[in-house]
Amino acid sequence: MSEIADRVKAAIREAIWPNDYEGAFWQDELNQAARAAIGAMREPTSTMVRNGMISVETRRPEKGSSREQAEACWKSMIDSALAQSGD
Repeated sequence: MSEIADRVKAAIREAIWPNDYEGAFWQDELNQAARAAIGAMREPTSTMVRNGMISVETRRPEKGSSREQAEACWKSMIDSALAQSGD
């Protein structure tokens, strides 16, 4: 699995089985859930796009590299997704 899929899988496991090893018996299901969660994030909502655009607009080239701008945009979009109750 990819690094991000492993992170999502670990987050799902921790959310369902905090401080417990029971999640170790559900690796295939956790892998499927992680891939499904990432797939669901593939298309951003309009709020995510708007906040990502704001992030890019406020981070001109003199304020960081393209990588830093991309990371800030991604984080802003994901923060929006986590904060919104609907689009």
